[in-house]
Amino acid sequence: MRAGVLLDSLTIANSADTSDSIKAEVFQRQGCVGLNIQAPATLDGTQLTVQISLDGGTTFADWQSPPGTDITVAQGKAITVAFSGWDELRVKSNSAETPARTILVRGVRDY
Repeated sequence: MRAGVLLDSLTIANSADTSDSIKAEVFQRQGCVGLNIQAPATLDGTQLTVQISLDGGTTFADWQSPPGTDITVAQGKAITVAFSGWDELRVKSNSAETPARTILVRGVRDY
């Protein structure tokens, strides 16, 4: 059986295109095996690209799913992805957002 725990949210500041980040340790402490990411119903851009850092948040890259497809979330939609050992996670809109936007992130645990 799987259950979700709301662990955090990401925020894209007014006039920005990239959110703040969330650390993997938040998910690891809760024993998460996956993530739900929900985009707001309204975005100035049409989608968010999920980005991860493997070096503690210094460098971020678009997170891809085989065979090399960026993991994206369309406005008003949610996705579920498996946890894969990154250090930090953030999202990037394909346009500057006005006003600020909040993206919900939920960890998924097995029971």
